[in-house]
Amino acid sequence: MANLLKICLYKGEEKLACHLTNFYEIAIDEELFIRAVETKQFQWIKHVWVMKKNWLGVRNDPQSKKLSLANLFDFVKYCFEDEMQQKECAM
Repeated sequence: MANLLKICLYKGEEKLACHLTNFYEIAIDEELFIRAVETKQFQWIKHVWVMKKNWLGVRNDPQSKKLSLANLFDFVKYCFEDEMQQKECAM
């Protein structure tokens, strides 16, 4: 299911990705979160948190990790760090 989500988000089909997230069990990896943040698909990220599917890996797997909002902010910071530095240099 994660590969289908990646395709949906890559093609800009954010609403379809939201519906898949709502109704199916998904396994999300770090790359998928980073891609969603880089392409500013925050509606899908919101659905992930609302539906309580904010886990890296399969939710029932003991090795999976639940993501907090602090982790999400770290992803955002990682993705936009260069842009923020460029804006600071321009000032």
